Amino acid sequence: MTSFSHLLSDLFIIGVLGYLATFIGNTSFLPSWSSYILWPVYWYAQGSVMTGVWVLAHECGHQAFSESEFANNVMGTILHSLLLVPYHSWRITHGLHHNNTGSCENDEVFAPSTLADWGDNMLRETPIAQIWGIFIMLTVGWMPGYLIFNATGPAKYRGKNANHFSPSAAFFSKDEFWLIVQTDIAFFICVGLLIYSIITFGKQSLFMESSISHTFIVRFWKCCLLLSSSIHDCEFAPCANHISSTYRRIHASLPWS
Repeated sequence: MTSFSHLLSDLFIIGVLGYLATFIGNTSFLPSWSSYILWPVYWYAQGSVMTGVWVLAHECGHQAFSESEFANNVMGTILHSLLLVPYHSWRITHGLHHNNTGSCENDEVFAPSTLADWGDNMLRETPIAQIWGIFIMLTVGWMPGYLIFNATGPAKYRGKNANHFSPSAAFFSKDEFWLIVQTDIAFFICVGLLIYSIITFGKQSLFMESSISHTFIVRFWKCCLLLSSSIHDCEFAPCANHISSTYRRIHASLPWS
């Protein structure tokens, strides 16, 4: 019940903020220039609360939202689809990522670069290159970069089907085929609802009230979480290949293990 109470709290705040946003630019007691200030404030506030929903959805994938696997998967499908994330596709590869964190060959999401990948291109270490990388992550890094092309995945998938929307992708087993189909249906239902909203309420209204905050602010906080609190980019987290180490030795060497 604790998880559901957090979810209901977040949804209530999202609703209140969305309602308040309808007054921006539509009231006589606010100066016309106030929209240029209030919209960015709204995007930041709404996106921050939506990040809380993303965290709860993420926990569904780890079977930590509820003690019931059924409830986790149902809520995970609903919440991820509303956030335009294919649930089971993400859940499966994300779980494999956690099982292989730090592996140059098998980390499904954040496969560390090797010296062979870098070659002599030391520009990748410069601040401007890092800023460009963050920009790419915030814009096309998720879609189509990760979901369709698995851009940050391991080299073993290069040249293979690594599309998260494909039930026959290289990282899915035959037993997971219909889970991916189910996920695709839920995802595209939400895409359809989004298109319907654009037609009904207008492109500008939808863009101003939801798309900006979801696309950029939620991804911004996800980037902050990755950079500050996880081992994906931690200088103390070793990377390994199949020759130099085992996964057990990797995790045993972490300072907090």
